[in-house]
Amino acid sequence: YVAFMERYTRKKYPGGDFLDEAGHTIGRHEGAVRYTKGQRRGLKFSAGKRIFVIDKDMDRNTVTLGDESSLFSTEIELTDVNWITDLPETSLRVTGRTRYHQKETDCTLTPLSATRAKVIFDRPVRAVTRGQAAVFYDGDIVVCGGTIL
Repeated sequence: YVAFMERYTRKKYPGGDFLDEAGHTIGRHEGAVRYTKGQRRGLKFSAGKRIFVIDKDMDRNTVTLGDESSLFSTEIELTDVNWITDLPETSLRVTGRTRYHQKETDCTLTPLSATRAKVIFDRPVRAVTRGQAAVFYDGDIVVCGGTIL
């Protein structure tokens, strides 16, 4: 994957800092592009407890590590929303998916504009990742999709 990214973007992905949840440097990594939110294995970093990638900042080339509980979100915002139906005037009760193999989760979808929306999940969702797609359904019908902010 990294070799493909370096060829495709014509950029190198050097090592950078591992951060704790408070933003303190706690070690070095081999390049943020090599890590995925929610990853636990292959970090080549020992903290004396189970530790996970909870965030990464590609611009700063940092990877934030923390407890698994920090991976869960109940609220997200979307941009580049593509409404399959007309733009709703009020909030909708729908189900949503933020990862391909994830089970749909009941949620409230509120349009903020023609291209932005806010989502509040009924239960916490694991490893919601900025830049990834999220899709929302009313039964078997797609209501909209958008990019997670």
